[in-house]
Amino acid sequence: MKRSVSVFYYNIIVIFCAFSFLGLLLCIWCGVFRVNDFTPYIVQIVFLMLFFIFVILGYQYSVFEILILILAYQVIGCLLLFSYYKYYVGNPLGWNPNDALFYHELNEQTRYGTLHECITTVLSNPRSAAIDDLGYPLFRFLLIKIFFFLSIDDLLVVVVLCNALFHTIGAYFLYKLSLFFISSRTAKITMLLWGLSSAVIFISSSGLKDTLFSFITLCAIYYMQGFF
Repeated sequence: MKRSVSVFYYNIIVIFCAFSFLGLLLCIWCGVFRVNDFTPYIVQIVFLMLFFIFVILGYQYSVFEILILILAYQVIGCLLLFSYYKYYVGNPLGWNPNDALFYHELNEQTRYGTLHECITTVLSNPRSAAIDDLGYPLFRFLLIKIFFFLSIDDLLVVVVLCNALFHTIGAYFLYKLSLFFISSRTAKITMLLWGLSSAVIFISSSGLKDTLFSFITLCAIYYMQGFF
């Protein structure tokens, strides 16, 4: 048992280091030689390869080990892509940000205000349709109050890490929800496919709300299913 656990952690460290180093080298290479810049494609290929490798390897692990795998994958992947956005693209919010820029600007406007001022600012913004748009801006407002010593740009790192954590917990609730309908083995595969999704990394690393809302939705459906 101890040997299998040590092999599990060893595999995580070796594979992540290898692919992270490969992805970093390719990004630097394409950044220096910009004749035909195909860096975005390289980044996606690297994450796609990681996805398939970890799905194959993760199938043999326990639920707890898979959760650690998902968390490590999300944290390292999100931080790598965030760094790519910040230092290569030149914008930590990603390529041509829209919603991410909106939330970022709201953070700047409400940083030193009260909760009431934050709510008023969000509702008075032309992009806010109704009261249901308050959720994520209030979550970001809470973060900036907790991490008041960070700049607005540095707060994005906290948001990215929170997204990785929420997605990992959401993957566990998806596993628990799947047990109502399918076998434990199939539920484990479902958790792997959801937790190791490369698309989530592209969303989470930009500081968007989708990861948090997916987590809330999965929790709500799970407890509703259990109740009824």
